[in-house]
Amino acid sequence: MSATLPAEAPLFPLVFSRLFPSRTGLVPGGVWIQGVSLGEVEVSLTLATELTRRRPSIPLLLSATTPAGVGLLSRRLASASLPWRPFPLDLPSAVRRFFDAERPRLLVLVETELWPAVLNEARRRGVPVLLANARLSERSAARYRRASALFSGPLSALTRVLARTDVDAARFVEIGVPAARVVASGDMKFDHAVLMAPHQAGDLAWKAGAIGTNAEGKPSGWAMVDPLMLTLKNDPDVYVIGDAVGMVSPQFLFYPKAGHVANAHGRIVAGYIAERLAGRAPKPALPDNLCYMLVNGEPRESVAVQFD
Repeated sequence: MSATLPAEAPLFPLVFSRLFPSRTGLVPGGVWIQGVSLGEVEVSLTLATELTRRRPSIPLLLSATTPAGVGLLSRRLASASLPWRPFPLDLPSAVRRFFDAERPRLLVLVETELWPAVLNEARRRGVPVLLANARLSERSAARYRRASALFSGPLSALTRVLARTDVDAARFVEIGVPAARVVASGDMKFDHAVLMAPHQAGDLAWKAGAIGTNAEGKPSGWAMVDPLMLTLKNDPDVYVIGDAVGMVSPQFLFYPKAGHVANAHGRIVAGYIAERLAGRAPKPALPDNLCYMLVNGEPRESVAVQFD
């Protein structure tokens, strides 16, 4: 499977290639980087880019597990010289075949990649295993503790665990990874974060005295609005729509700061005013929200989801 694939790799060829892995042409003694799906593959690509920049002589191999992850690898590496392939099924025969073909000198697993057959084979061959951007929820840690007899051998193959947080690091130690091999190194996905500067309602809301206060009695930065009727809590004849609207509830927090929501607010308030002019009490209404999510950078693909 070396051709460019769609957003998700075809299932049957993917399963076959994971069960019967073949040679990719990686120079023996390279670094094998594995990520399960889209998020992990992004981290894998970041790692590969940095390794290539720092040590261009080291051969690399990237792999992924899910159809979406394999599809992303195929598209992102279509014009690159880096080889990629599907991750083998975690069966001893498939895993041995993969190691025989590629003979890596280092295996890098992204996040929570604790595959028993892969880890056991790496340990048998003396291949160091690095768990990068490692995370482990309390629920997953409890499962590993219950299955300690099954995972004690595979976990011993982990040469180093680079955990996202101190909490993640502690959980890996709790499930049996020696503390000397675990370190909290931060979240590699931060490289893809979108930072937003502090923001607040516009000058008009401040000049109108519409800004509410927080639990400490300080200005909240947002209009103090009835979340259902969209009127100021201290003046029911003043309506506020759009970004200036403050927190709706401790659970829901804020309405999304989006043009779609502001437009919906405008339609709702127009209906409220019409009802009041007709001498009727308006019935509360809630806006819907249209959320656009970028799911792939190249080729650019996005999804629009409407929440009612």
